[in-house]
Amino acid sequence: MFFLHVRIAEVLVSKGVPQTDIVLGFQPQAMRAYLDYAAA
Repeated sequence: MFFLHVRIAEVLVSKGVPQTDIVLGFQPQAMRAYLDYAAA
């Protein structure tokens, strides 16, 4: 499911939405450091 969120997020970024405004949903703490998106 994570990869689907990233693809949707990439489309939003291409439309001009800042990555910091996109929340991918809960991500494990170990992955949060590697994401350029907001984490819940």
